[in-house]
Amino acid sequence: MKNIIKLVIIILVIIVGLGMFFAYKKIKNNDYQWVCGSLHNHIMIFDNSEQNAKSLEEVIAASKELGMEFVMLSEKGPAYNENSEGWQNMIKECDENTTKNFVCLSGQENGTQEEVENKPRGHFVVIENKNYISELLNIQELFAETKKQESVVIIAHPFYKEEISNMYNYDRWDLSDWDAIEVINGVIDEEANEKALKKLYEFWNQGIQKSLTGGADFKNHKAYTDILLGQEEIEKNLETGYTCLYLENLNRESIIKAIKDGHGYASSGVQIKEFSINNAMMGETISALKGEFLNVKINLEARAKITKLLLIENGEILEKFEPNSNEFVENFSILAKTSNWYGLEVYADEGGKAFANAIWVEINN
Repeated sequence: MKNIIKLVIIILVIIVGLGMFFAYKKIKNNDYQWVCGSLHNHIMIFDNSEQNAKSLEEVIAASKELGMEFVMLSEKGPAYNENSEGWQNMIKECDENTTKNFVCLSGQENGTQEEVENKPRGHFVVIENKNYISELLNIQELFAETKKQESVVIIAHPFYKEEISNMYNYDRWDLSDWDAIEVINGVIDEEANEKALKKLYEFWNQGIQKSLTGGADFKNHKAYTDILLGQEEIEKNLETGYTCLYLENLNRESIIKAIKDGHGYASSGVQIKEFSINNAMMGETISALKGEFLNVKINLEARAKITKLLLIENGEILEKFEPNSNEFVENFSILAKTSNWYGLEVYADEGGKAFANAIWVEINN
C-alpha cells in the first residue's frame, strides 16, 4: 500500500512539474508585445518588377527605422486586376519580405460599382484577400466576397474632402459587414478624422463593437512621383498615421485577430503604453457591480508635449487632463453606474494624437 502511495505521489509531482514547465515555456514563447505599423499604403510601381521590389524595400526599411513591425499594401486598380501579373507579384514580394521580426500584409483598397455610377459609397482597405476582388461589384457584393475570403474590411477615410471627390466618402452606415473604421488617415484633414471617430462612437453607443485603425495612406508609386522617395521623406509620411496592436505572436493571424478584437489604438506620434480598467485592456469587456469603483490606468509617451487627454464615457468627456509634458502616468478611480464603454483621446503638439479602442463595462445587478 505504501509503495502505491509513493508511486501516486511521484506521478503527481511529475505531472505538476511538467505542467509548470510547459506553462513557463508558453509564457517565454508567447510574450505579449505592442507592435505598430501603417494599415493603408500605396507603394508599388506597377510596371517594373525591379522598381516594385525596390519600393517595398524602401518602405520596409523606413518602417523599421521608425520602430514599426508591420506594413499593409493596399493597392488598387487599374494596374491591379484578376488578370494582371502585378497582383500576384505584389503577394509574392510581400511574402518574401515577411520574417519573424517584420510582417508584410497584402490586400487592396477597393472602390465599388457605385463609384463608376457616380454615387458615393466609399473606399475600403481589404486585408489578406488572396483572390483579387473586382471593383465592379456593388457594396453588398463586395462585403459578401470579403466575408467569403475571411478578410479584414476597414472603411477608409469615410469623410474625405468633398471638394476633391465625394467618391471617397462612405454613406451606407445601414450596413455593418465591416470590421473597423480608419479614424486617422495621413492625407486628410483633422476635421475629417474627427468625424470618423465620432461616427464610430455612434456604433459603440449602440453596443456594436467595431474597431478603429490608423493608416498613413502613403504613396510611393508613379501615380504620384516619377522617382522613389528617400528614406527620410518616407519616414515623415509613415508617421502621419499608423495602428498599434497588442499581440501574442508577430504574424499575420495575430495582427488580423487583434484588429477585429480591438486590441490596440490609432496614432500619429503618441504611444499608449497602457490604458486599462480593472486590468482589462482596449477591446475587452469587464463585469462590475453598480456603485463599484473601477481602477483606471493610463500611461502615455509622445515625441512632442501632450497637451490634452480625454477619458470618454459613452461619447462624452468624463475626465480631462492637460499635462503639457511628453509623458503622462495616472491611476485613478471612476464609479460604475450603468453599462458603459470607455475610450481615450490624446492630443500632442506637432499634430500628434492617439485614439484608443473602447473598453466595455457590463453592470451586474
